[in-house]
Amino acid sequence: MSDESDIPLSNEAFLNLIQRCQAGDPSAGEEFFRRYNPHLKRCIRQYLTSPTLRVFYDSNDIMNSVLRRFWGRKEDVTFSSFTEFQAYMSQIVQNRIKQANIKLCNELSARRKLDGAGDENRDISENELAQELIMRVKEKLTEEEWILFELVKLENKSFVEIAARSEVGEDAIRKRFNKIYEKIKKSIGVDDLL
Repeated sequence: MSDESDIPLSNEAFLNLIQRCQAGDPSAGEEFFRRYNPHLKRCIRQYLTSPTLRVFYDSNDIMNSVLRRFWGRKEDVTFSSFTEFQAYMSQIVQNRIKQANIKLCNELSARRKLDGAGDENRDISENELAQELIMRVKEKLTEEEWILFELVKLENKSFVEIAARSEVGEDAIRKRFNKIYEKIKKSIGVDDLL
């Protein structure tokens, strides 16, 4: 049996769905999310290549930011086809990732210079910033927290994979990671990047 999100809508049906969403129909919003969530996540993964950003953000974080931006402007936006919608959403994804990356690199570079670790005449590469950020994160975490953070963010292990190798359930691991993640975001100061 095919998932509804795999069933493409005709341009007319898609435009009708967008109009229903813009009118505030909650069932249309749910249908929109169910159908286009996989497309948006693929698009985000394609552009979320910055090692620095991947320490803090995953496709869900970026998608939430993109959808907030899209739905915040929904009355101002019209589409003539699904292809036009795809191009528009792809541009929002690229812009949000670019903005977050620039803000994070600027912030880390400024902190590095304030700490006396940077040479003001030398640009700091993104990989150097990522490594420095990872070291800052490691300093803030206990050994147990670091191991989980490393598995999820640096080795890209899913909660299911981690749970299969431990005696702790997937939900407990997810909750533990979310607490660690919030602790890091607050201590490093990157809550407002998106």
